[in-house]
Amino acid sequence: MTRPGSHDASAASPSTDLYSLSIAILRLAGQSLRRPDFVREVTRTLLEHSSADAVELWHHAPSACFRGEHSRAADPGFRFETIAAHERARRGRRALTAVCPELLSRERTIEEALSRLGYTREPCDARGAELYALGRGRASEELPASLLVIAFGGERESHGLLLLKRSRPGAFPPEEVTLLAGLGEALGVATSSRDLQASLRERVKELTCLYEAARVAQTAAPLERQLQELVELLPPAWHHPELASACVAVDGHSYRSRSWRDGPSRQSAEIVIGGAPRGFVEVVYCQALPEVDEGPFLAEERSLINTLARQIALLIERHRADEEKDRLLEQLRHADRLATIGELAAGVAHELNEPLESILGFAQLAQRAEGSVQGDLAKIVAASLHAREIIRKLMLFARQTAPRKTEVDLNQLVNERLLFL
Repeated sequence: MTRPGSHDASAASPSTDLYSLSIAILRLAGQSLRRPDFVREVTRTLLEHSSADAVELWHHAPSACFRGEHSRAADPGFRFETIAAHERARRGRRALTAVCPELLSRERTIEEALSRLGYTREPCDARGAELYALGRGRASEELPASLLVIAFGGERESHGLLLLKRSRPGAFPPEEVTLLAGLGEALGVATSSRDLQASLRERVKELTCLYEAARVAQTAAPLERQLQELVELLPPAWHHPELASACVAVDGHSYRSRSWRDGPSRQSAEIVIGGAPRGFVEVVYCQALPEVDEGPFLAEERSLINTLARQIALLIERHRADEEKDRLLEQLRHADRLATIGELAAGVAHELNEPLESILGFAQLAQRAEGSVQGDLAKIVAASLHAREIIRKLMLFARQTAPRKTEVDLNQLVNERLLFL
């Protein structure tokens, strides 16, 4: 039995045929795996069916390259990293991780790039594969002695590179090279399929978020409740929902998702109302993640968060417009009541003159009376109360006092009115 790290190339041979291995890889593409998990399973499968000491898979994206390596070493067995375009210069000219991005973008041919590292091309009859050997005494952990390179993807742009490494000199068995070279097409299809499925899932999440945001905006709920519902829609729409939290801050008030956790990575967009910033929308990842388009965030997520910020601004403007409309309507109703009061001025004067005349008449009688004047004084009090009631009702109609409901004794009202007859 071969120990990890000391694989015997002479004892290794493909344990399966091209069809079975291609089917196994294509099935991985249909399992909705995240990119690191997909690359781990593909490299593990290829390592099991080759004599290589390590299998390295590169995949090209517009803003970065993704690299996964599975080795027979027990620790670590698998490594995955994202290499942004600006990081290549720090990798050094003598590293495979510096030349592989050049190969993916077709800045150089495979032979040109590897010759810079000291590799010479070896004879290889398998179409789609290239064998390279490093000069004696120059091998290292970063630069293996033997290298089998397989490019896969479309004709115009390489989707990726498959590198099989051997730490000791010696060519890979011809039947193994033929098998692995035939996997280029399956790898290209599987990688493209996984990326398309992942992209489709992301678009579905984003469209679902926008649809639900539009639905929330159409409800008649208070603004505070709508903003809280909107902030709960954000984390599920991002690439790593299990690590995402969201916050909306407007005019000094903040609304956070129930699973709020602060973290090192954040993506935000300003809420601009009337040309002035009034707040922001923010999505936070609670732990560090590999860089993709905008830090760990996708380019499509930048578009999504900007769209949501504009929708929130429109929602706030609509609520402010509704409040202003209600205020103007109340002013209009108030002005209408004042106009009605003007029209009723003559009637009001008549209503006030009647109790005032009674007050004046009974007061004069009380002045001339020699006996008891209690009855006349009672009538004066009743007439005064009636005049005050007219004024109170007039103020109530003009909305100068708050309306109030009370129980009324109808018999008393009738008797008070009869006093003036």
